[in-house]
Amino acid sequence: MRVRSVVLFGIILLMQIGSGSAVQTTGRHPELLYDSNELTEIRKKAASPALKPVAQKLIERAEKELKGAVLIPSITGRGEPDPQGESKGLSCARKLQVRVLTYAMAFNLSGDRKYRDAAVKELLQAIDDWRIWVDTAHPPPYDLMTGENSLTFGLAWDWLYHDLTVEERNRLREGVERRALRPYLDAAGAKRPPWFFKGLNNWNPVCNGGAAVLALALEGESALASDVLKIAVPAMDYYWGHLADDGGWDEGTGYWTYGHRYAFIAAEALRRAGKPGGAERFKLPGAMRTGYFPIVFNPGRKITAGFGDSNSRANDAIFYLLGREYRNPDYIWFQDREMSQSRNSTWPVEALSLIWRPVGESWLPEAKALTGQNSNRSICSRR
Repeated sequence: MRVRSVVLFGIILLMQIGSGSAVQTTGRHPELLYDSNELTEIRKKAASPALKPVAQKLIERAEKELKGAVLIPSITGRGEPDPQGESKGLSCARKLQVRVLTYAMAFNLSGDRKYRDAAVKELLQAIDDWRIWVDTAHPPPYDLMTGENSLTFGLAWDWLYHDLTVEERNRLREGVERRALRPYLDAAGAKRPPWFFKGLNNWNPVCNGGAAVLALALEGESALASDVLKIAVPAMDYYWGHLADDGGWDEGTGYWTYGHRYAFIAAEALRRAGKPGGAERFKLPGAMRTGYFPIVFNPGRKITAGFGDSNSRANDAIFYLLGREYRNPDYIWFQDREMSQSRNSTWPVEALSLIWRPVGESWLPEAKALTGQNSNRSICSRR
């Protein structure tokens, strides 16, 4: 049977996830981006016309990743060639993120334990076998690679928590304490802390936001979590303070996507946990309007009127988060169009789209189209 058929049956019919050998616990997970009740709704949404193709692509990507090569971060320097089968540290962190979060969501949708097992295998391999968690282009002890890994492990821990064995949870917790949380605290306590603690660009939310998400996931189970949150949350004030009321971003559309992705994920997780640094971020005038910046600078279907050294078009599930938050169909419309023509991303866009893309609401573009209203409103029409 084709993978396509399998996923459709799995998404529609498998509503209860089998636990297998995992130890059952009662706890707050998942909670960072959705809870157990919302997961039931996500499974229902995955069978809707708007999201069925996304769910199908998620499973297809998961199947492809199962056949992928082992991820091995290279320890060669910037500009130096990598040994065969290896790639630079930051590249490996992004590939790991795609694999793990795709597997985790595929498991939560279908109940097929091969995806759970694959996610755990990748996570443990990154802890046990990776020679570096800081890209060789950056000084230790903590950088973008560490920040990206932190977010990956934090979300995976949250999404898979009740289907992890006690041994797996212990190994994962001890591993990320050693390779992410402790290095973050060491960096913050250095005589000259890295500049990203007060940075105004993408480094700030990737490094601090990644650490915050991991700390939230481990809160109550790691003695390091509260100390990390005390540093990471106020550190992101510098980034949010740099966002002007018009929502524009001086790094261009590529880094807008990268930085805002981590900033908004951290803010959403903090908001859901009832902590400072969450709900107030979404009330910022710049946060409400910032989704228009990449729309204006990415006109049509191919043009990128960007600047800086990362001029890629914006294509990210945070448009769905922003669209849902502000009930703005323009953001939904833009990302729907980008998703329909995009190829494999270096980000698990399908998994997060299934979480954030709303369906069945009267303000959505597809609802307006059905009622004869113009779904492609001018982006200048909103105030």
